[in-house]
Amino acid sequence: RYPLIILSIVYFYFLFKKYNIDLYISNNGGYPGGEYNRSSTISASLLTNCKTYHIFHSLAKPSNKLFKYVEYFYDKLIDNRCQLITDSEMSAIEIKKTRNINQKIEVIYNGVKDSEIKNYIESDCLKLLHVGLLDDNKNQMILLESMKIIKTEYNLDISLYLVGDHSDKIYTDKLKKFIKNNDLGSNIFLEEFTNNPYSYYYDMDILLLSPKVESFPTVILEAMSVGLPVITTRAGGVGEQVINNKTGFIIEQNDIDDLIDKIVFFYNNRSKIEEFGSDAYKVFNDRFQIKIMMNTYNNLFSKNNW
Repeated sequence: RYPLIILSIVYFYFLFKKYNIDLYISNNGGYPGGEYNRSSTISASLLTNCKTYHIFHSLAKPSNKLFKYVEYFYDKLIDNRCQLITDSEMSAIEIKKTRNINQKIEVIYNGVKDSEIKNYIESDCLKLLHVGLLDDNKNQMILLESMKIIKTEYNLDISLYLVGDHSDKIYTDKLKKFIKNNDLGSNIFLEEFTNNPYSYYYDMDILLLSPKVESFPTVILEAMSVGLPVITTRAGGVGEQVINNKTGFIIEQNDIDDLIDKIVFFYNNRSKIEEFGSDAYKVFNDRFQIKIMMNTYNNLFSKNNW
């Protein structure tokens, strides 16, 4: 891949020079696309009078040890020639720990559109929601295991809706098998992916997330934008989104007992759903509206005389 990266640097350099650009923003994607985000950033930075920004929205991974000297040079080019931007303080910390980056990284929180706060209607059934790809990293299995214990040991009227892409067929089949073997078909519902999950946010009581690795989950912002409390495992920048014991709860990885305790807490204290949800809605409007994100980017560009 490194010969291709070198060729792409040359290609992008002459392409950008042709169009005489003076501002370049690269929003880094995953492998292999992210390689060309990085090479295009280097190309743009080589142009005279071109201000270059490189945005990354994921937790950085250590460089390949086999090519550590090449990666070191690669990192240094980006570090010295462009401004890095990320979406959470945790992502900024992590890239400095795992890569050869020394600059002060600009942190600009992602934003989503503002919405009306939901109506808090109490019903006998507590409805839990998870939104995201069904896969091992999202770790929905711990949610299913908690539902099994809640049903067998607590006998509470709780439903869980898993909304997301089922493309990881092996993991999806594993979840389906667990649901069937533990007679949870009347409590857990696997819903297909949707481009507009807001109807679920408005209809549910609590958003649950259980990721092993995350940076700054958009679904948390979407849930907060309608006043939905959140229970999530500690990962990446979720601690910058959720205020523990105020807008939701943050539990440690694989702590199923604490997860169950927090679900049961909301079941037994329904008024807390509106209290936590209202606080989440206020935090969202203060920090995570899309117009706040846009203004922050504009201020950064203005500060750098673009």
